[in-house]
Order: sequence, then C-alpha cells, then structure tokens
Amino acid sequence: MITLEPSCIGNPGRIGVLEEFVAYTRRRRDVWFATGAEVARWWRSLDRPNDPGSSEEVRHRTDPRRAAAI
Repeated sequence: MITLEPSCIGNPGRIGVLEEFVAYTRRRRDVWFATGAEVARWWRSLDRPNDPGSSEEVRHRTDPRRAAAI
C-alpha cells in the first residue's frame, strides 16, 4: 500500500518520479492496484474467525447480548 501526503507529492518536481513508479509497478504481474473498498472485500472474503477484524470476531465483540452478559 502506498499513501501520498499532498504536501510531499504536491511539488511539481516530484510528479515525474510518481509517474515512473506507477508505470513500473503497472508492468509487474505481482502488484495489485486496488481501491480501499476492494481490499476490504478481499480481506472479508478470507473470513478467518480468529483474526482481529474478521466478520466473526466483530460479530462476537459487538453482539449486544454478549455485552449485557459481561
């Protein structure tokens, strides 16, 4: 994952480096360009119940019946 801080990448002299990086990574077969929503869908599709943030773990943690019993 790459995130870009506007104050750093917003400099006109740096856009060329970013364009080169994107072109390079687009040529690779082992790089996935995805939106945040696509990554979230992929993560949820794994559905590993013991992982923090998994759908089962969140259901368990946020179930109001369980909260009342604690």
